[in-house]
Order: sequence, then structure tokens, then C-alpha cells
Amino acid sequence: MDLKSDFFTRRNISLFSILIVSLILLRFLGFKGACQHIREHAPTNELPADYNPLNNAFFQVSPIRPYTIVFFVNNDCPLCKNYKPWIHHLEDSLRMDSMFGIMVVRTDLDSLNINGDYAAIEYGDMGKIPLHEIFKATVTPEVIVIAENGLVEYKGAIDNWAYDIGKHRTKATAFYLTDALQSLRKGEKPKVRETKAIGCFIENN
Repeated sequence: MDLKSDFFTRRNISLFSILIVSLILLRFLGFKGACQHIREHAPTNELPADYNPLNNAFFQVSPIRPYTIVFFVNNDCPLCKNYKPWIHHLEDSLRMDSMFGIMVVRTDLDSLNINGDYAAIEYGDMGKIPLHEIFKATVTPEVIVIAENGLVEYKGAIDNWAYDIGKHRTKATAFYLTDALQSLRKGEKPKVRETKAIGCFIENN
């Protein structure tokens, strides 16, 4: 092979190599762009960060007050049975209150059955969403205090009577919910905004 033909052969190989590398890069960049498009436009099962559940028609069955107290309970949970009289007493005491509304959500009912004690609400294409998922409640009993603008002012345990599953004090020494309500009634933010609720885990249907 003469020098001239050898030069053209090497040149063709170099051009072919450049072409292959270019195609690989284009394919990679196109795939990366497609993935980015998918990530940006793929449907999500998460509610928007600024979503306010109190704006849903489901909550309009009674006038929305400045704050709504939402209890998650399960009639099969022993700890819920202990708190049941206290929750009923709070319901009675707040019945005519202009500042606090109260809702008790039973998680032992089918949470996809809208007829089951305030169990779920509808949101767009996501359909009916169990309330415990909307409020990120994980156990019963658990309580959330939510302002009318959707801001969660308190979330967690009612008090510190139970300190572990199946273990409790002789009597409570810290009254998280009561303290939070008293602060809000005075126009102040609760000093304790969140605690760990102890109880029976909520099973997703």
C-alpha cells in the first residue's frame, strides 16, 4: 500500500470514529433530555406543598373556624379506648366554640368509603385520598391542629401519658394538645409544634 492510500485509509478511520462518538453523544444527550422531561412532567402521587385540605368541599359540612382539631382514632386500639372519654369531653366543651372546630376520624373504617366518618376526600385525578395520608398521621391516637389557611400548628401526641407501645405513666406530666390550644387562643404560636405520637399503626388499605 502506498503512502497516499494509507493516508486516506487512516483519515477515513478517523472520520468514522468521530462520527460514531458524535452519534453516541447525541443519543446520550437526547436520552438525558428525555429523562429530564419525564421527571418534570411525570404525574405524582403527592399533594402540592401549599394544598389546604380545609378548602375541600368535604370540610364545608360545618363552618370553618380559625382552627380545626383532627383526631385519628381506631376503636380496636387499646390506647384510643383510654383517650375516648377525654376526646368526647373536648368535643362537648368545644361544641359552641368560635375558635376551634373538632373532627374525629376513625381509621378502622374503610378509608376509601366516603360514608365512613370523614374518611377520605377527593383530589383531582388522584381520586379519594385517606385523611391520614393527607395529614401524614401514622398512628392512633394522633392529633393535628390545622389553621384555616392550611398551616399545621401542632401535630403528634395528646399528652405524654404513653411513652412507648404498651407502656404508660401513672399520669401525664406534659399536656401537648392542651398547651397548644391555650397558646393559639392567646394569639401565640405553640411552644411545642410537634411530638411523636405513640399508639397503633395505621394500616393503609
